[in-house]
Amino acid sequence: MSPTPEQEDNIRQKILGMKSAFSSYNIVRMREALRYMSGPKLSLFIKIPFLIHVNLPDIPGFVSQPPAAHGIYNFKDSGFYKEGLKLINKSGAPKGFTSGSAPKDPCVLGFYHIGSLGTFTQSAQSDFDYWVIIDKEKFDEKRYYNLKKKLDLIATHALEEYDQEVTFFTMDQAEIRRDCYAGFNKQETLTAPKLFLKEEFYRTFLMIAGKIPVWTILPPNIKKGTYSALVKSIWQIPSLTTLDQEFIDLGKLEYPEKKDILRGILWHICKSREDPVKALIKATMILSQGFGSHEHASLLCDEMKARFGDAGIDDYRTDPYKILFDRVIAYHETHAPESLSLIKNAIFFRLCQYPMVRPPESGSPKKQLLDRYIRAWNLTPSQIKKLITYPSWSEDEKMLLERTFVKRLSEMYRQVGQDSKAN
Repeated sequence: MSPTPEQEDNIRQKILGMKSAFSSYNIVRMREALRYMSGPKLSLFIKIPFLIHVNLPDIPGFVSQPPAAHGIYNFKDSGFYKEGLKLINKSGAPKGFTSGSAPKDPCVLGFYHIGSLGTFTQSAQSDFDYWVIIDKEKFDEKRYYNLKKKLDLIATHALEEYDQEVTFFTMDQAEIRRDCYAGFNKQETLTAPKLFLKEEFYRTFLMIAGKIPVWTILPPNIKKGTYSALVKSIWQIPSLTTLDQEFIDLGKLEYPEKKDILRGILWHICKSREDPVKALIKATMILSQGFGSHEHASLLCDEMKARFGDAGIDDYRTDPYKILFDRVIAYHETHAPESLSLIKNAIFFRLCQYPMVRPPESGSPKKQLLDRYIRAWNLTPSQIKKLITYPSWSEDEKMLLERTFVKRLSEMYRQVGQDSKAN
């Protein structure tokens, strides 16, 4: 049955309200990201989308061979375009450059940063990791090759000129909807758990340019099996059809099964060699999804979305990682109190830029959050001193702590495995 005009107007107001809330949230995240970047890396961060958008000699990322493989959808309306122009003009506008140099058929539909930028875990070592969303049907192998070459040239420029690692993950919009992360005309080789990869994207992504993921305007905790019908019904409302071109459908998220949780923890056991602190926190978040009724549970990204409208400058309550930290603490308090001190240590280190470990900047939201935890956990001055002086620990002490983190990861894996067998 079609909705009444009154129902249509109600839906329209809710959709526009969610769009506005996400926009405000993204602005807050962006300000936080820019605020804590050094001058050179700030310039690079602003330049990167501009370098993808244009393709001219003397600008990093130039690819001379046809067909054209550059441009981001609706980029000229982005603040990054205006700031990119300023940076380019400071060094002298390149030959042939005009404000109309953008392609008529931009190849990038959506450009997003994923990870710690704009959160309290941002540091000078934070990666620049981007999702680059394309429509593969508009690419042949040559155009895809040119896009990949352009992105590789930009990444090389970032490393050589700014000492910044930049990674671009180029993916097709239709395949992402199906949770397929294969390369162009290649078989998928990804071993990471797909459900949690998409959950982390939705929870941490920073909108840079292009189309907005439609997930942002849908209500949290959608019932299983209703996502596609809901999206379709939204764009059938006449007053919303003009909004359709502003959004991109990257697919649904449903509550994980035990097998998903098992794979997710195993993945982080493998990743623990690189960073046992991060691995333990993320694996605990995954494990926390396995407790409680599905009807009353909430994915972490949906908790994040429910708070879009509450975001404010210097307000840690809507930070993606603060929500993550609170989730893993609550899990340990209820289900694993014997490991509560260990997860608190991991969070302390994460807020202090492990493995370098240094106090957050005085007066920063990160410092405020850490101080809040210190008070709540009743840490003594001697305990704080011991943690903050981690860089001066002996190698034996450091190895013992790492082994303790990995041991806890193994315990979590066995726990889920036993639960799966019991059921």
